[in-house]
Amino acid sequence: MKHVLMVVAMLLISAGARAAESPPSFFKDVLPILQENCQECHRPAGANFGGMVAPMSLVTYEEVRPWAKAIVTQIAAREMPPWDADESFHGTFSNERSLTDEEIALITAWAEGGARRGNPTDAPEPVE
Repeated sequence: MKHVLMVVAMLLISAGARAAESPPSFFKDVLPILQENCQECHRPAGANFGGMVAPMSLVTYEEVRPWAKAIVTQIAAREMPPWDADESFHGTFSNERSLTDEEIALITAWAEGGARRGNPTDAPEPVE
């Protein structure tokens, strides 16, 4: 628990420094991360891994915004995206969906900064 709190504190400091540059927005900053790491499961008719289906869709701003603080809690604790590979297996895996410290800091800064929508023209193409 102490380790998680220390990581969260470091991420918040890093997020604060980044937020001073330009506040992150959903379409420009957060959506690409969600597309890459979350939407395989968190979408209508998302992936079913061993009987587990994500309880909400994270495709649109309207779907994500109510969950902003809960998302931060889950990613800061590294409970999402789920990745249960044993740490003794060092390396990179082809199906790994772990978030980097920078991605966690960016999503945290977005949520803590009011979860700005941003400009929809900044959004990447939807993922199929």
